[in-house]
Amino acid sequence: MFLSNPQDAKQLALMAVGFQLAMEMTRNFDMAIRWSVNLENSMLSVQRLLAYANLEFERPGEANGKVSLQENPRTLKGKIEFTSVEMSYKPGLRPALQNLSFVVNPGEQIAVVGRTGAGKSSLF
Repeated sequence: MFLSNPQDAKQLALMAVGFQLAMEMTRNFDMAIRWSVNLENSMLSVQRLLAYANLEFERPGEANGKVSLQENPRTLKGKIEFTSVEMSYKPGLRPALQNLSFVVNPGEQIAVVGRTGAGKSSLF
């Protein structure tokens, strides 16, 4: 169809319509692929939230079937306390942590959450 030379206006119009439809189909396939990828990415976050929501709770003092903290008196003596901590990786750089204060009492389980670059791994 596209390789033949048009003999009259009717054949030229048919070739133009065919070319236009081919281009439109290409655009539609491209948008369908983009929408399906976007939907899959959105549903992945929902799937993760459902997985976390269905986790079983740990009993107090038990983590992954290990020995209870109450059974081991050596673990009950520690306490972590941060008071107005400021930390930077090199002198002259802006601090990764500023005015951080918290207390972790013996036997407590904590979680550190936050956005990317918020300084969570800087605590370690």
